Amino acid sequence: MVQGGGTSSFTSTAFHNRVAQLYQEGAGLVVAANLERLIERAKSARTGNENAAKRENALQQLGILNLKYFVLDQKNSAGKTHTQATVSFNEAQHGIPSWLAAPGPMGSLEYISPDANVVAGFVVKDPVKLVDDLLGVIETVSPDLRKNLDKQQADRGLDIRKDIAAPLGGEFAFAIDGPILPTPSWKMVFEVNDSEHLQQTLERIVSEINKEAAKFGKNGLVWDRAEIDGRNYYTLKSADFSVEVNYTYVNGYVSWVQAARWLSVRCVRSRQATRCCAHRVSPPACHLTATQTFRRSSITTWRRCSAIRGTHSQLREPSAPGTARGDQDHGCRHAANSRLRLRAGRQHNFRS
Repeated sequence: MVQGGGTSSFTSTAFHNRVAQLYQEGAGLVVAANLERLIERAKSARTGNENAAKRENALQQLGILNLKYFVLDQKNSAGKTHTQATVSFNEAQHGIPSWLAAPGPMGSLEYISPDANVVAGFVVKDPVKLVDDLLGVIETVSPDLRKNLDKQQADRGLDIRKDIAAPLGGEFAFAIDGPILPTPSWKMVFEVNDSEHLQQTLERIVSEINKEAAKFGKNGLVWDRAEIDGRNYYTLKSADFSVEVNYTYVNGYVSWVQAARWLSVRCVRSRQATRCCAHRVSPPACHLTATQTFRRSSITTWRRCSAIRGTHSQLREPSAPGTARGDQDHGCRHAANSRLRLRAGRQHNFRS
């Protein structure tokens, strides 16, 4: 839109200034969206039916309506492609931007082997508050569903907040760690503050599952426990299907693996030998040691480098409150280097 003076109104906006700054800094490709404007323009469509108020409140609770800008830029330097993405929020007092914890060491990554194909991890401030927020959204969107959930918890003697979220710490890591074929071997590593409480919860959950399975003539789940290297390793097997999950508690974490128990044992032994992901990265994965790259992270994603390309990314310490930053380093030749940042707050400084 051009005003009377012949100048586009876009050129006078902060959004324009951000895009122009990227080109001045040598960006070759820029993809940008004024999310705040898009959300405002879509308001009429969101509020056009009887359930609109509920959805609007739910989006507000999740922090979606506080999105401001999305900007991605790509530039070439020293034979590498550098890609940076930024997501900005107007404020981060509630919803998704409020869940992430301040960047810090991620010990859960120490239990992911250097041969993992895909890794993703994140740190949250308080799992109980996260669950409270999600339950609040459920109550807003479907009060009946929330009532039914509360009834199920009361009938089965389980409380999602107290029995599942409260025993957990703030770190969560997921990986495809082990053979990919014929079935991918996944792994989950959670920080645990109260392993005894969590184990009691798991046993109650399995008991309830088996009660329901019996109603349909099924055998349900079967427990098995083995002591290896002085540590208890638990196995949950389906008596009806060929499904098996193994886990153990170690140094304030619980490590889950799908398929054979030896994967869980190998992970713990590798950690003790300082061979896991946070201490040693296999040569093709990354040119930086994981100790350097994972030292202070809020969110981490990593994909094992193939002969052509690999990925290694994490969100690092923000430059301002409410900001999460991430860098992605690639050890392969001609690979890309990218950064992801989540910004929250009324004042924005977009400079890296």
